[in-house]
Amino acid sequence: MRGLIAALFSILSAATPAAAQRSADRVIVVTLDDMRWQEIFGGADRRLMTGADGDVADSGLTLRRFWRDDPAGRRRAVMPFLSSMVAERGLLLGDSASGSDFRVANDQRFSYPGYNELCTGAPDPRITSNDKTPNPNVTVLEWLAGHPGFRGSVEAYGSWDVFPFIFNTARSRLPVNGDGPPFKTPTTDHQRATNRFAEWLPNF
Repeated sequence: MRGLIAALFSILSAATPAAAQRSADRVIVVTLDDMRWQEIFGGADRRLMTGADGDVADSGLTLRRFWRDDPAGRRRAVMPFLSSMVAERGLLLGDSASGSDFRVANDQRFSYPGYNELCTGAPDPRITSNDKTPNPNVTVLEWLAGHPGFRGSVEAYGSWDVFPFIFNTARSRLPVNGDGPPFKTPTTDHQRATNRFAEWLPNF
């Protein structure tokens, strides 16, 4: 699972004293697969902004658009939303240069085994491929959805058609897109809005 970054943030935890007094009632977990932590936290890598090392057609234009003298400026130039909304209102994890270093325990180092470990808290040596097989393990989302206080409020959005298997929708009954809309037969405004939102996501 190369470059998996988990960004946990609450959409209600604004950086103001008033907001700090209240507890957020939503937690959003965002994962980016195959993203290098160097770009997430340090912005553009100058070594990769040339034709020789980065296969860049116009190095001058690329440098003008994305190069800044300091890492914070480069990060804002490359990923403005992540560097502002997410970083200011939440928590970014995985900056090895600052000691926020994470390593998966599974020996596969790619998507399904990594997402299983991320979502269950433990590696599973039985998961050795990205095949569309139902996950035998209970994810934290399925566990939460089984508690009365969270029923109907746990959902997953993704751009990969294996996510319904990772979250084992046949067993968990979680609304997960990836193989179509999260709600197959929407009956409420919330479910219809969720399906409309899912249509905006790319599919892989």
